[in-house]
Amino acid sequence: MWSRPYLLFPVLVFAAAFFLDKLFFVGGFSIYFLKTASFLNYDHKDELINELEAYLEQADRRKVVVLFGNSRTMSFDLRYIESAYPGWTLFNFSVPGGTSDYFLRYMEEFESRSLRPDFFYFAVTPQAFNAAPVVNMDEVMLNGLTPAFVARHMNRYKANDLSNYMAKQMFWTYQYRPKFRVIMRRLRTPAEVQAYETFLAFTKTALS
Repeated sequence: MWSRPYLLFPVLVFAAAFFLDKLFFVGGFSIYFLKTASFLNYDHKDELINELEAYLEQADRRKVVVLFGNSRTMSFDLRYIESAYPGWTLFNFSVPGGTSDYFLRYMEEFESRSLRPDFFYFAVTPQAFNAAPVVNMDEVMLNGLTPAFVARHMNRYKANDLSNYMAKQMFWTYQYRPKFRVIMRRLRTPAEVQAYETFLAFTKTALS
């Protein structure tokens, strides 16, 4: 290869593109183009499973129901469950567009960590099982599934789903599609940036 340096050109182009892609996410710059907070719901579940593990080890704990669902079940209120059903508590793993592969990812993790809640409730979206799912698989795959999980079950996915997943995991700008006009508007309008930061903070508080 060193005798044919032109063969390195595609590698250098890929490396440059990869590096430039990550610059958009350095130093909190993403606040100027992100328009969603749904990724926080998925990040929160990685914290929630640790909280569940610690809670299950308590000797005087309540009985635990674990809920897997979608946006329709995200609003189930812990305080209502604990008041209406004394002796029970809720760990809500619902996420926007929750699908069965997301449920399986966490069930595998529950098994590997020997987590044994008292009851599971699955709120399944039937449309996700269609040949052409109405539920958007893209968000669940990118935010809710790990690369190891996708690799283990890759025979369950279509080729275009897998290629889309790999491309968006490597190039975050392809996933989040930052728009120049949004960046420029927020740079000129601090109030819009503040509103988005408030929205993120509210979402984090609601999930805690």
